[in-house]
Formats: sequence, C-alpha cells, structure tokens
Amino acid sequence: MKNLKHRAHVLGQGLINNPGVCLVGLGSIVFYLLCIVIAGMLDTAGFVGDFAVYRSAVSEFLANRDPYVIPGSNQFHNPPWTLFLVLPFVVLPAPLGHATIIFATLLVYIYIVYKRKASLLSVVCFLLSVPVFTCLQYGQIDAFVLLGFVLPPQIGIILLLMKPQVSGILILYLVYVAYREGGFTSVIALLGPAIFVFLCSLFWFGFWPLNWITSARILSRVFWFPTLVPFGILLVIMAFWRDDGELALIAPIFLSPHVLTYSLSGVLLCMLDRPIVLFVVVVISWIAQYYLCQGG
Repeated sequence: MKNLKHRAHVLGQGLINNPGVCLVGLGSIVFYLLCIVIAGMLDTAGFVGDFAVYRSAVSEFLANRDPYVIPGSNQFHNPPWTLFLVLPFVVLPAPLGHATIIFATLLVYIYIVYKRKASLLSVVCFLLSVPVFTCLQYGQIDAFVLLGFVLPPQIGIILLLMKPQVSGILILYLVYVAYREGGFTSVIALLGPAIFVFLCSLFWFGFWPLNWITSARILSRVFWFPTLVPFGILLVIMAFWRDDGELALIAPIFLSPHVLTYSLSGVLLCMLDRPIVLFVVVVISWIAQYYLCQGG
C-alpha cells in the first residue's frame, strides 16, 4: 500500500512539474466530449454515413453471416480484415462509437502529419480541409489507410489494402522499390505479412474476393472517370521514373471509378511541404463544396 501511495505521489508531482501534460490530457477529454456531441447531432438528424455500413457488416460477421451480402443499401466493400479495425468502434452504443472513431481518426491524422514533419500552417489547413471533414462526418477509415503510408511498409501494406482503389499504385510502387533494392527476397519479405493476413481471411471468410467484386459493382462512378485515366497513367509513369511515392499515392484518384471526397485526403497529404499551395487548394475546395451543397 505504501508503495502504491508513493507511486501516486510521484505521478502527481510529475504532473505538477509538467503542466503541459495536464493541458493536453484535459484538452483531449474536452475534445472527446465534443466529438460525442457532434456524433449525437448527426445521429439525431438521421444522418447515415459509412459508420452505419461498418456497423451492419460487423453485425453480420458476429452473427456468422456473410458481411458482403447485407439487405438494403448498407453494403460493405472493403477487405474483411477491415472489420477487425472498426470492431472496437461499432460495438459501442451510438453515438459513443461514432464519436470514438471521429476522435481516433483525428489522432491518426495528427500522427501522420507529425511523421511528415509538416509546418503549423500545413497541419491546420490539412485538418480543416473538406476531405478530412467528410471523413469525420461519415465515420470513414481513410485516415487508417493513409497511416500505412508512414508506417514500415511490411505493416503499412496491410492497411493500404483496405482501400486498394486509392492505394493500389502505391503498393505496386513499394513492391518495385523492394525488388530494385533486394530482388525477389525483399519482395517476399515486404509482402509476407499481407499474404499471411490474406490467407487467414480466406480461411475465416471463405473465398470472399468473389463476393467483394460482386458488391463493388454497385459503387457509383466519379464524374472524371474515365476521361482523366490518361492523366492517371502519366502520373504512374512519372512516379516510377522519378522514384516518387507521393505521385504513386495521387495517381489512383484518376484511375479508379470510385473515389469520394474523403479519399482525396491522400492528395492533400502530398501537399504538406507546400503550405501556400495547400491553403489555396483547401479554400477553393470549401468554396466548391459550398456551391455543390447550394445546388443540391
């Protein structure tokens, strides 16, 4: 008991001597409560985002049913290991679960921009951008996908594969770099964890890629597809030629038929080292978003 009291005293003294830690902790609690309020307002207003899709898919999974065959419009389109990522959030009662994924998404985004060594202006512009806002609003997982961009590639590829339509070229680029640096041995070392996860998913969910492809057919197309596909191909060529992983992250935006606003956060991520350009792009995107909403 004395040892426990001594540890508590030491911890208390440490917090007193480091008021910044207390402020960060208090700020986190206040912000989390704000997330709960925001999520509650969305749920009260009847807003149905992708968080509801993940909740339905996890419910089917826990009931030992196929998460890719869900009655109604809440269709699940991600690889099955995505379910384990969203499981801790969707099992919580709404709006607590929605608030938690909002809070976690912001933390992940902050970690990404920190790893990218972005300036304060870039961080503010990125976090206040339309793609980040819509990602929070819909309860999407794009932040966790982009986390794979800054993690060691052996682990990062598993996260990137959760949305191959926006990260597929980057994965191919990482494979190319691994082969160039160490041949097939390095490629196997790079893809080993992802292959293991994929094989485990086949064992657990059966041959899910067939159902996944079937469910993906109903996805809507962006207005610039396939008009801008040649531009996307040009970006792919430049990415491999210039050895530029950022271009490999941007290229799928023009190659994939299904890209929504929150998936454009990867494009903004590549502008962090150009804060003025990022600021202009974010302002223009909010103006465009406003007129689109007015038109709707």
